[in-house]
Amino acid sequence: MPRHARPSLFAPALLLVLAACDASPAPSSIPLASSRPGPAFRLEIDEPVGRTFLSDAAPVTVACELPASGPWTFLYTSLSPSLDITLRLYDGAATAPGSSNFRLDISPGESLGLPPYFIDQLGTKSGSGGSTGTVDLRENGTTEVIDVSGIASARNLGTQDLSFHLTCPIADA
Repeated sequence: MPRHARPSLFAPALLLVLAACDASPAPSSIPLASSRPGPAFRLEIDEPVGRTFLSDAAPVTVACELPASGPWTFLYTSLSPSLDITLRLYDGAATAPGSSNFRLDISPGESLGLPPYFIDQLGTKSGSGGSTGTVDLRENGTTEVIDVSGIASARNLGTQDLSFHLTCPIADA
């Protein structure tokens, strides 16, 4: 006749002690993602290209930086679509509406079949002839709003009209 084990009070007590000693954090102590929105943009490249790009919800890199000294910088990299954007605002761009003291570099990945574009008002990029534009920066509650419009130089395409609208959360708002 098979022998049945009698229920033991030891096993449930041991499980309770082991559970109490578990070092993993309780679900409520795990940091949650911030509810603050991150930087977001809309890039429009006019005809003949006729493309609009919106910021990816989960880019590889996205940052709005306002250092104690040096240029205000926006950096963005995404994989799908493959797109790199760098915007630098230099002295005076934040205080003078329609300033031209900035540089915008846009590098679409090869899969998009588009050349790199840039507006280099400072003339520091080799071959920047033909690029021109303005930038407006304003605070809107808890975000900085930056609008760039102009004519970008594009390798093998000459120049191309484009507009770039960017919102960045203000760090201490």
